[in-house]
Amino acid sequence: MSAGPGVSAMRQTMDGQAEALASILADEAPVIAVAERLRGRRVLAIGTGTSWHAASQAAALLRAAGLDAWAAQSADAAVDGPLPGEGEVLLVFTHTGAKRYTAQATQRASSRGAHIVQVSGVGVQGADLVTVPRERSSAYTASHLGALLRAAQLARVLGADLPGLGEVPAAVEDAFRARQDDRLVPPARLIEFIGGGINQWTWRWNSSCTGPRWLLAPTTGWCASMAAAGGRRGSPRWRRRPRTRASR
Repeated sequence: MSAGPGVSAMRQTMDGQAEALASILADEAPVIAVAERLRGRRVLAIGTGTSWHAASQAAALLRAAGLDAWAAQSADAAVDGPLPGEGEVLLVFTHTGAKRYTAQATQRASSRGAHIVQVSGVGVQGADLVTVPRERSSAYTASHLGALLRAAQLARVLGADLPGLGEVPAAVEDAFRARQDDRLVPPARLIEFIGGGINQWTWRWNSSCTGPRWLLAPTTGWCASMAAAGGRRGSPRWRRRPRTRASR
């Protein structure tokens, strides 16, 4: 792992991502136990920020396993949005356990008789499945990958066809270490992220993270059906600069 002056906390975390994911894969016993709590039940997955992306991916993966699973942002579930009832499951994704709306939604669901299953970082109170120790960087890189992997583990135990999970740590390491050549320089143009199915949540997140959040390049995102219908090609933003599509 890289360390020393000039090495960011995020870089140090990313240096250890593959090892952390391999440890999560080896920790299968709690996944089997939690999967039995989900089996045959309706599931609502919630989260905020990167945890909402994980919740959305988890819902799609659980549907692939035959469950009735959906996702909502914690703020919606906490205020007036959907909540599971008695005998159903609230699947909570929270890296730190400190998000207010996630806690409020959990309390509301618990009062309705729902089962609570929590995926969090190591040492977070109430966690049924743990990912990695709390990160010093607020980018939540390893913890987010860990949450996604926990969701995939649950789906696989419940019957989803996910034969390549064992290859994930090596794939993450390769993506992080491999020389990227000219891809290190973001294009000076509008980038469109397009995806359908399970990838619709990833285009939403990519559009947010690579655009205004990190000031890498102007971005927008579309679900596959909106892109097929033509999008907003008449807007001034479309006319000002050429565009590149990153389809998922």
